[in-house]
Amino acid sequence: MKKVKNFIKPSQQQQQQHPDTATHLNGIPPQEPGEDNTGSDGHQPMPLFETEPHLYAQVSPLRNTPESIKKAIEQSKEREPQDLPQLSSTNPISLFSARPNAFQPDWGLYTMADQAGRTAPLPTNEWWENLILDNGENPVATYPYMVKTLSDRIHVSAPTFHASEAFALSVWHQDWSIEPAASGSYTPYRRSVIAYDDVSVTVEWMSQTESTSMRTCLVKGQPFVTAQVFNWSPLLTTSHAILAIDFIDTGIFKVCLNNSQMWIVATNPPISWTWMSTSTLSVASSHRASDATTSTAEAIRCEPGEFMHMPSYTGVIRIAHLPNIQMLDLLQKGIRTYPIGGRIDIEPGPYPDIASITVNYKTEGGDPEQLLMLALPHHVNSLLWPPPINSGSGGYRCIKGPLDYVRGNKWVMCEDLVPLGFSGPVPIDPQDREPLANYLRDDIEGLGKQPVPMDPYFGGKWIARCARLCLIADELGAEDLREAGLGYLKRWLEEWLVSDPNDSQPSRLVYDTTWRGLVSRAGIHDPHADFGNGRYNDHHFHYGYFVYAAAVAGKLDIAWLMLHQEAVLALLRDYANPTRLDSSFPRLRHFDLFDGHSWAAGTFAFGDSRNQESTSEAVNAYYGAYLLAKVLNRSDLETFYHTLTCLEARTARQYWHIGDESSRPKYSHYSQYHDLRNVYPKPFGENHYVVGILWGTKVDFTTFFGANREYIYGIQFLPYTPATHLILDPGWVEGVWEKELKQVAEQAESGAWREIVTLPLAVVSKEEARSRIQEIREHDDGNSATNALYFVSTSRNRK
Repeated sequence: MKKVKNFIKPSQQQQQQHPDTATHLNGIPPQEPGEDNTGSDGHQPMPLFETEPHLYAQVSPLRNTPESIKKAIEQSKEREPQDLPQLSSTNPISLFSARPNAFQPDWGLYTMADQAGRTAPLPTNEWWENLILDNGENPVATYPYMVKTLSDRIHVSAPTFHASEAFALSVWHQDWSIEPAASGSYTPYRRSVIAYDDVSVTVEWMSQTESTSMRTCLVKGQPFVTAQVFNWSPLLTTSHAILAIDFIDTGIFKVCLNNSQMWIVATNPPISWTWMSTSTLSVASSHRASDATTSTAEAIRCEPGEFMHMPSYTGVIRIAHLPNIQMLDLLQKGIRTYPIGGRIDIEPGPYPDIASITVNYKTEGGDPEQLLMLALPHHVNSLLWPPPINSGSGGYRCIKGPLDYVRGNKWVMCEDLVPLGFSGPVPIDPQDREPLANYLRDDIEGLGKQPVPMDPYFGGKWIARCARLCLIADELGAEDLREAGLGYLKRWLEEWLVSDPNDSQPSRLVYDTTWRGLVSRAGIHDPHADFGNGRYNDHHFHYGYFVYAAAVAGKLDIAWLMLHQEAVLALLRDYANPTRLDSSFPRLRHFDLFDGHSWAAGTFAFGDSRNQESTSEAVNAYYGAYLLAKVLNRSDLETFYHTLTCLEARTARQYWHIGDESSRPKYSHYSQYHDLRNVYPKPFGENHYVVGILWGTKVDFTTFFGANREYIYGIQFLPYTPATHLILDPGWVEGVWEKELKQVAEQAESGAWREIVTLPLAVVSKEEARSRIQEIREHDDGNSATNALYFVSTSRNRK
């Protein structure tokens, strides 16, 4: 089966609460903003499907005790964040020929350098990538806002949401812009990204004379948009009509707009804003509206929809959408402390089967512990400290659902590390050994009868398919078949890994000296070749197959892996480099540690921001990295890659598998969960059980290669490996199978796609799954009859 991926897709135009009766297990009750959080009917929403503890998980018996939680929190609080070691310090130019990329960065939009003053490896798949692509004016999603940066201003939108059967999206409204007030001749500004880290990106506007500037640090989950200005005459403009401006406190005002929105405008040092329309309304920034003696400047409101401070000003301007008046006190308490960046670190937890994930924010302004941020649903599900503050109905939300408040500059979360290895969850069922051996012989003998695809996506799938056959042969004890398959596996891998840097033997991969990464030889010149590989689209999907295959080859022949170790590690460094210390590749090209999953799309700008289609291929990429770390005895990186694998799988269940209750970890300590069927607006959320493509501001029920339902489901399941069990919760599969997936399988356009969407049934009923796949005679180019039966045979299930 060939899957044609059209990676360039035109942009489309753009709750309910559980009652909170829980007590946090460390003895601290979840904080409340003072309103009733009970659902509209006074009851907890029922789960969509019956669920049970994850069948592939083994949980520490002490996990849910106050002592274990306290131990995890104290351990993470006391530990200073440290960079992980490099996978390798080998210069990739010594392994692969080097070329500049035909697609050059816009150096006017990006002015980053490393500590030595050299240009650092360029990011290619960051959530904010739109800021340095094309003209840099496409939106980025900061949660809860959408933001655009123009040549001399920043536009801010608190989006509303619209949905149809085909998609749900965040609708852009130009609610506010912060820009310089015109005074005499226009002063041009130079706009550029000057810094970024795990949670933020900093954009600066500098005048040509460098006498005035504005800087904004866009931080994920920040309820305020913050601008630091120097010698700047700020003008706040809205496309709506201002109905009223109410004084709140020194430097803090509430602005009411005619679209029913309320916004907080705050400045430090405080300034007085005078609003003029048909009449003048003076609002002093002192403690009393009638007392302006503490005002540091004059201001005038001169045009409809403008809120302007005329004289030059140096200080901080913060604006925040106020979703309901009950949130005013909470926002006001956190108004003086603002984030300017941060880091997220993954470390071993207090027990072997959990990892600690810490978020450390850098702040300025007030008390760091008073920092107020917003957490995504998957954060709340695993947050140990600080306890989240339930936003209640009518609070902030983004395309991924409702956002809850968290107060504090350090978060501590934990992630279940589900046991993973090369084999399935249970041994091969004895009744399947003979048919498996027969399938295996046919599949191994057929390896040399078909041409191996030459592109990195389908070529990678084919090589990983061979690796699966080798592993199954090893588990069956079929040494002759294993060695035959291993011969093909090593030879095919070498065609990608072995290169002459002088190009006397042209390599299929080249090192891109512009963006710093490994790309296909065709892709470095042609942006559309190999599914956009030369512009860093889907590298984790492509190279994840190769890394998985190399780990298998290393398990079966460690001497071969040691011979090719540096080339294999270069592939891994390209898509999942663990450290900031590597000057040849960026850290984690695809994985977004705040969102908990990867982004694809590469250096293509989109109106709906970043996207990811196949979560299962992303899981496979980090699963391969984890297996490689195990084979190479890199215990210093095993926890890191194990955590990425499990976290990518959990967020897949949270945000792609609609209604999957298993995305709530069993050790989570809160019962104020949001109804998972209400994550996405109706009618999209109530009529679908899976997301085809998740964007930063939108979800689609389609794929880049077609809208067939078997494509939409199947691309979230393949390839089938032991790690696939991480994303297939039996409760969700059973419910979806009866409601839709059974029909999708039976009506699939080909046997290959029917097999792909039938195999999840194995985690519910082996017998039915076995019976259904035995009728199938064609297979996906990354799958085989052997692998399909092996997946069924080694699955745990209910029936």
